[in-house]
Amino acid sequence: MKRSTLGMTLLSLLLFACVGLTACGTNSAGNAQQNTPVPNDMQRKTMDFNELIAQLKAAGAKVVTGAGINQPFMTVEGRTLTVNGEQIQVYEYTTVSDTNQQASHISPDGTSFTTVSSSGMPVGATQVDWVKPPHLYKAGRIIVFYIGANDAVMHLLIGVLGKQFAGK
Repeated sequence: MKRSTLGMTLLSLLLFACVGLTACGTNSAGNAQQNTPVPNDMQRKTMDFNELIAQLKAAGAKVVTGAGINQPFMTVEGRTLTVNGEQIQVYEYTTVSDTNQQASHISPDGTSFTTVSSSGMPVGATQVDWVKPPHLYKAGRIIVFYIGANDAVMHLLIGVLGKQFAGK
């Protein structure tokens, strides 16, 4: 009789623990999805400068278009946007393949950019000492730089573009 009661008690505790842990895991995942807008894969594949602006505004951001910007380590001219008071740089490529090729020449920490010749051979690298932490994102045909530490802006960019591919 004692063995049966002990067994039932242990089984009940185990069942209670499993149900409790499952409920906690489900709740925290649900909250994360509610707070982060997540575009589907098709939106990311077709992302360009104008779509980025539309997605940011749809997420409730105040977006102001700025001037062009040239970085010697990027293969195309960029454009600046001010998003909720923070500046980002947007580099738009002709194809997703071109975007991925440029991204492959950026170090994981976002501070080194390899220069490649027209034949595809590395010919040098540029080291950048950013004034604030770099956060680099890519989606579709764009690469976005955010040099800063505003958590709300980073959260917004992750929601629209996905996790950063380089930076700190």
